Amino acid sequence: MNTTINLTHHVENGDYLDFHLGLLLQDGKILPYDTQLSDGFDAKYQGTTIGHVFKMDGYYRLVFNTAVNQFFGNSGSSFTDTFHLKWNSGTANPAIRKPTSVTDHNFGKPFVYQYTSDKNQNQELFGYTPTNDVNIGGKVSASGLTIGGQYIYHGKILQCNQSNGSSVVYSTNRIWDKNNHVQINTNWYNNEAVSIAIKAKDPSKSASNNFAITVIVGQNPYLTYNWTSDTDLANQIKKIFAYYHTHELSNPIQNDNNILTQDKDTKGAQLPDGSVTVTHEEKIENGVVTRTYHVKISNPEVELDGAISPLGVSASGFTMPDNIRSYSEDIANAEANKKGNFGGVDNLSANTSNKTLKKALEDTDTIKIAVSNESGTTSKMCLEF
Repeated sequence: MNTTINLTHHVENGDYLDFHLGLLLQDGKILPYDTQLSDGFDAKYQGTTIGHVFKMDGYYRLVFNTAVNQFFGNSGSSFTDTFHLKWNSGTANPAIRKPTSVTDHNFGKPFVYQYTSDKNQNQELFGYTPTNDVNIGGKVSASGLTIGGQYIYHGKILQCNQSNGSSVVYSTNRIWDKNNHVQINTNWYNNEAVSIAIKAKDPSKSASNNFAITVIVGQNPYLTYNWTSDTDLANQIKKIFAYYHTHELSNPIQNDNNILTQDKDTKGAQLPDGSVTVTHEEKIENGVVTRTYHVKISNPEVELDGAISPLGVSASGFTMPDNIRSYSEDIANAEANKKGNFGGVDNLSANTSNKTLKKALEDTDTIKIAVSNESGTTSKMCLEF
């Protein structure tokens, strides 16, 4: 936040202004967008320290000293100064940010909620742009930011996967703090996570209770392949059998009773149990492994809520290059050394000084996933590679 203050009268030592960025609630409290703030700093004007900016619990406080009074002049004219205040993002995909387009609703974890009477709309995301999320000394204005929101069905509903999907859980190999101290983890891994929709929102993409997961990955002797056994995959599936849920929304924002900030999720009854049978087949051609898991759930009414992991690939010795001294250097080094299948995640990838491991990651095909419905006479693709 770049904010300009305009003082129109002299101040006493200890007079202060508070700077809030967050939602104004009906009870008068402010829900901050983030509690990770930058360090405090001396407030200066024309080289003179006129006070100090303190980081508080989710907001900043500017405490003045009487040195500021010299800039009013004898006429008692107003005094204006500008400060740069930063609320840090705690995640790579924050729920609070400016939208990239009118239809950009990928805001990450929801920050606000709204009831819906339409079951098909349950858990859908929407964008909400507040008009009163900047509060400076009690004066309210709009930041222009858009907040990630989520529709919640008002009643009991089965909480389950609505679509098939796959994603990779990456290892975190370096953690930098604000002083450029680093924690190094030399164990590298990519774990594949797969979500299965037994009855998808789009019926043509439903996996049914009889489905297959096909995993394709490049083979390299320097990497370790942690394939999930048939028994363990069946157990993973049983652990994500869906439950009924009810949601109680509360803590509305000021001037809009329909936008609420708290979601109390109560888990109810689980769907009837069912046995899970898993078998698999595997082939290796031209250095590429293809494994297909065939899954049968005895109860066709069962649905799933969550993800399973058929494969994790790992390696040790992911060391940091000696010439890296800061987070920004780490990112720049990774960007400069992208090659092949290595370093594909912008602003998150890291480079390694282990040349053998790096070459293996560059040359080896990454994991690909497909899901198909096997309930009919022919297999029908639900999620393609």
